[in-house]
Amino acid sequence: MKTSFFLSTLALVFLSAFSTSNYETIFGFDEYKKGWAMVEKNQLFGFIDKDGIEVVEPVYTEIYSFGDYKKDWALVKKNDLLGFIDKDGIEVVEPIYQEIYSFGDYKKDWALVKKNDLLGFIDKDGIEVVEPNYQEIYSFGDYKKNLAQVKKDGKFTFIDKNGIEL
Repeated sequence: MKTSFFLSTLALVFLSAFSTSNYETIFGFDEYKKGWAMVEKNQLFGFIDKDGIEVVEPVYTEIYSFGDYKKDWALVKKNDLLGFIDKDGIEVVEPIYQEIYSFGDYKKDWALVKKNDLLGFIDKDGIEVVEPNYQEIYSFGDYKKNLAQVKKDGKFTFIDKNGIEL
């Protein structure tokens, strides 16, 4: 009898956690991250955990798979701009970029970003290491070892491996 009461109470608590959320859709658990389910509310996406607790508020128009760009990070889109959340649901890169390219394409642990139609870089911690000031950025070593050619205000120069303009 005690077991039956306990299970009934547990089921009621579990169901009430989900029923008060008013989500239009609750997707399958473990599809994006183990123990999490994507939720949709007002055409925006977030995540709940296996207990029905909201771990990422539904504020994103799109959430991509964890690990596509960087292990334990998921690319998110908000107001047509891109950023990242981490495995704990914390926004580690604010959605302020028009585009974010893959880490390592230009330099190990850096990703090319586009903001206000200009290019720069973020590092593996999500820190903007080269402010988006450039119309064009070429790969490091294309013209000179350890340097990347950049175009700013219609003129070419170089940045070094630390992102310092020469």
